[in-house]
Amino acid sequence: MMPEGFEAASFYLERFELLPRFIILALFASFLIGVADYVYGRAVRNQILPGTITVSQSSIVVPITWIWTYYEGSYAWTPPAFLGFCTAFFTFIGFWSFMRSVELGEASASTPIYRMSFVVTAMLAVWFLSESITLPKIIGLILTGCAIFLFSDFHRGSFSTDKLASILWAVVAMAAVGFVNFFYKLGVEGGVAPIMFLHSQAVFFITISFIYSFVVQGGPQFSKKGWAHGFVTATCFIFGITSLLAAFREGEATIVTPILQLSFITTTILATWRLSEKMTVRKLLGLVAAVGTIVAFTQ
Repeated sequence: MMPEGFEAASFYLERFELLPRFIILALFASFLIGVADYVYGRAVRNQILPGTITVSQSSIVVPITWIWTYYEGSYAWTPPAFLGFCTAFFTFIGFWSFMRSVELGEASASTPIYRMSFVVTAMLAVWFLSESITLPKIIGLILTGCAIFLFSDFHRGSFSTDKLASILWAVVAMAAVGFVNFFYKLGVEGGVAPIMFLHSQAVFFITISFIYSFVVQGGPQFSKKGWAHGFVTATCFIFGITSLLAAFREGEATIVTPILQLSFITTTILATWRLSEKMTVRKLLGLVAAVGTIVAFTQ
């Protein structure tokens, strides 16, 4: 018989504690990143320009991570810490592409494609870090293709140019974030403390964001809405990415990264609930395929 009441709570808690620490960290990161992705989509619908939210967000992340590293005693610009430039560059490309994708399409369709980035990370880890490629991981790749197809709605004869562009931008974002996670793994394996690596990324990211905002939109154009959205994404980013980097220290990239991609479930639920996007049978099947991908990659 299943235990009841407090015994039931204790029963499930004990099993949760049996999970490796890096999996718990990856799950926590996936939830926070899912919330951040939803807020990015909401920012687009509130006419907050990409240059504004990225500068607002990074203006909060940079000082907080500096203070954190200072008091933790991990502030050190070692050579691996400069990989933060690579993660900043690809993060910005991924972020801008994702925002563009959401602007042209739907967050509940763009986000799952965007979050299939772990396939790119997994392949890089296999090629350059000698991580294993197994049958479940191959099945995961196949399911990834199915998920992208189901969310893209390619079957419709009235497939619009905007919808096609939205899917293509989501794929660009997917590839960019795949490289980001690969460089995360290289950084922490190089001995960089998670919060120091995040600080390094934030320093380069804010530089890129300011340059972009001045070139494209004449400056950040700060606003209360921009700061509000930036604060939420910054908070999610600080704790989510720090948890992810800690997970990378203990687990393989081909396991940690797929778990992180559960974040799109949080985003899809929030977008469907709060942004009044439609949850179609096709999207539900896409979610099933995407979750199947994650399960396959964690075998």
